[in-house]
Amino acid sequence: MKNLHVVFTMNPTTSGLKDRAATSPALFNRCVVDWFGDWSSHALYQVGLEFTNKVDIDSPDYTAPADLPLSVQELPDNPSHREGRSKTHR
Repeated sequence: MKNLHVVFTMNPTTSGLKDRAATSPALFNRCVVDWFGDWSSHALYQVGLEFTNKVDIDSPDYTAPADLPLSVQELPDNPSHREGRSKTHR
């Protein structure tokens, strides 16, 4: 048996998070909610780097990049779904 891990991110500072959570109880059934406060760009980079360095890639010549651009800084404060998707596919 394998487990499926799904990550949802929601902005708790926007109005409506409480209402969305209340109207979608299935999202929170048998799950763990981790609440994180504000993170610096460096902290976000470090977490991403740690997780991507552990990815098992079946390529003998693959080396993890030494430096990753912080593309999140290029996004507006509250990007729409379309803006967020278009900025990631350059």
